[in-house]
Amino acid sequence: MKKHKKLLALVLVLMLMLALLPSTALAGYGLADLHGDKNVLSGSAGEAQSEAEEAPGGESGALDEALAEEEAEEIAVEEIAEDAKEELAETDEEAEVPPEPQTVLVEEGEICYAAFTDLVYSNGGVVYANGATVYNNGGLVYLNGGLAYNNAGTVYANGGTVYNNGGKVYSNGAVVYTFGGDVENSLLAGYYRLTLPEGFDAYALLEGLVDDPNQEDALLITEDAVVTLTAKEGFLLSHVKAENAKVTDLGGGSFSLTEPTGPVALSLQARLAAPVFSLDPGTYPGEQKLEISAAEGAAIYYTLDGSLPDEENGLLYDGPITIDEGVTVTAIAAAPFAEQSPRTLANYAIVRITVPALEELTEGYGVLTPQPFTVENLGAVTAVLQSVALTDGDTQAFSLGSVSGGRVNAGSSNSKTWTVCPAAKLEAGSYSATVTFTFDSGAAVDVKVSVTVAAAPVEEAAEEVPADATAEIPADAAAELPEAAAED
Repeated sequence: MKKHKKLLALVLVLMLMLALLPSTALAGYGLADLHGDKNVLSGSAGEAQSEAEEAPGGESGALDEALAEEEAEEIAVEEIAEDAKEELAETDEEAEVPPEPQTVLVEEGEICYAAFTDLVYSNGGVVYANGATVYNNGGLVYLNGGLAYNNAGTVYANGGTVYNNGGKVYSNGAVVYTFGGDVENSLLAGYYRLTLPEGFDAYALLEGLVDDPNQEDALLITEDAVVTLTAKEGFLLSHVKAENAKVTDLGGGSFSLTEPTGPVALSLQARLAAPVFSLDPGTYPGEQKLEISAAEGAAIYYTLDGSLPDEENGLLYDGPITIDEGVTVTAIAAAPFAEQSPRTLANYAIVRITVPALEELTEGYGVLTPQPFTVENLGAVTAVLQSVALTDGDTQAFSLGSVSGGRVNAGSSNSKTWTVCPAAKLEAGSYSATVTFTFDSGAAVDVKVSVTVAAAPVEEAAEEVPADATAEIPADAAAELPEAAAED
């Protein structure tokens, strides 16, 4: 408002100064149309000039002075008029009056810098169209965010939309309707490009995507797609996020991507799962082979003293580990593009069992002394036995001193808790049974016990001589007895 008042004041001053000027001066400088008939003013100017030429020489100095004064006033008027124009331009600029849309026809070889509201028809030249709409394009369009219809030329369309494409489109994220020409980095309507984190294929699987026909190894997501994201075996997914799409946690380490609204950028963090041991922790009878597994492509580092392993403090796993004494095995997994795994730790105790040799028995034996099983713990980890039992065979022919479990300290042995004894007064024969030792690891070992019982020896009877031998002599022999006696 203040600027309008200032402008009005300048115009009034201009009118006042023009009114004060002589008509001859106005006519001489072409301003006669401000006061009246141009011809009349021109005639007056001619008369004034003739009079000035006829005046005596003494008066010519005064005339020159008057003309100089009028010329100075004219320059002042021109400066005021110029200021008024500038004020008017500023006023128009502040009013922000939008320019009228123009229809532009670009001939071949021409260059057009199209305004935001311009409509460019039948383009045969080069259009630098920042937001403009281009119809019937046969030339080049550097179209940042605008629309291009019936494209038969080349469009560098960063974010724009191209309809009826029959030319070339170099478009980062643009939508192209009707594939017909060459398209680079462009999308069909309803599809959005998916950007994945580096190394994604190593630890995750995606289902429900579409291969980009215009870009190798690129994936697209449709507006109505339900894409499932699952971690590969040996990996865990966390912090899953997506730009321009909805992420839903499906549980169990799976996620879904839905409702894309633009190019989708997926970001997530992968972590390696803890290594898996082939043997449960606990006690085992004799030497064992331990296998360790982790995600495909991951390196496994382990120690045998309970310390936490890494690339420097640890052994690189390259095959089964032989365990022939008690140890504490600790392992971790490591791989590129993923966080290191949690540790896996297990204690392994190895025991050796000595079975008693039962002596041969004879029928009629009495109470025997139980014979011990010796359980020796090899290594630095406590061994744990869950139970001992008689199974199979002649179980009634033997008895155990204890069927409960127990512990054997590292590096020591137990020859008191678990014993075996044949039953009393078995008949002659051979007897055997199985004694099963079960450990805290779930492993079990069967040992055989046997005993032989011999029959008691039989004593031979002595011959008896009758007291009266003659009583047993036959009659015929008795008749001959006196003769024999006489001869004697």
